[in-house]
Amino acid sequence: LIGDVAALHDLSALRAVKESPHPMTVVVVNNAGGGIFSFLPIAAHKTVMEPYFTHSHCTDFQAAAALFDLKFARASTAAELDACLRDARRSGHHTLLEAVVPPPAKNVQTHKDLQVTAARAARAALDRGVDLCWRWEGEL
Repeated sequence: LIGDVAALHDLSALRAVKESPHPMTVVVVNNAGGGIFSFLPIAAHKTVMEPYFTHSHCTDFQAAAALFDLKFARASTAAELDACLRDARRSGHHTLLEAVVPPPAKNVQTHKDLQVTAARAARAALDRGVDLCWRWEGEL
């Protein structure tokens, strides 16, 4: 799970995903940039927030997936995200999943909703028999 701006800064890491022998799903939360800062007190200061913290972009993450020969999916709702995660897990292929979320005005609540859905999918994958020597049992 990674934000859109962070994903853009490290786009070449998708090569490591492609080369992994185990199917991976990378979820990019796309709010057109800089939404993570809406969680911080600086968000209340619009005259500073807009020019210095928001990094708007119009990146085509589907093209990025194609560049690294990854399966691509896009979700705009929690239900779509849940279905896309389930499909990616069942496909057995590496997947880049773009979770398109509203701009920062609704960012904090949207992230909470996505976190619940992603945690449910991760828990389901772990419960299917992944052999781990340690497993977190706390709240996500």
